[in-house]
Amino acid sequence: MITIRNAVLGDEEGIATVHVKSWQETYPGMMPQEYLDQLQITGRKNMWGKSLAAEGGGELIFVALEDDQIIGFVCGGEAREDDYDCDCELYAIYLYGRYKGQGIGKKLFSSLTSKLISKGKKAMQLWVLPDNPTCKFYSAVGGVITSCTKTDDIGGREVIEVLYKFDLLNLEAQ
Repeated sequence: MITIRNAVLGDEEGIATVHVKSWQETYPGMMPQEYLDQLQITGRKNMWGKSLAAEGGGELIFVALEDDQIIGFVCGGEAREDDYDCDCELYAIYLYGRYKGQGIGKKLFSSLTSKLISKGKKAMQLWVLPDNPTCKFYSAVGGVITSCTKTDDIGGREVIEVLYKFDLLNLEAQ
């Protein structure tokens, strides 16, 4: 049975493992392979530990569990850029590939957006690689791709990201 709950201190290793392994299974060909190969769970564990320990840090993190093992997570909070008429942002959502297509990602997404709506947020942004196979998921849960793009450097390679917007008030009405 799959459960979704708020992430707590102590979840950082499970989140980090999903984060690293999901990147390694999702991004070959979109990011430098050397970069993907060198990703370390330890480094991500430290990063997620700091996020989980931050008092009032503003990040909302939910995990999906099967038999007490973290199999996916979602993280979001305040918009990191003010330029796109969005007051919040989906920072990351990752799920082991073998669990995709079972509605777990949608439950994670709904947990985050419900919390953001309860905090009075109205519009959420998400930056994503246009070749990411998860773009279909973002559209299916109400995301609208915009003409906005930005260039980022990941592992020494310039990558283009596209902006998705979500009307949270419209999501709430569905």
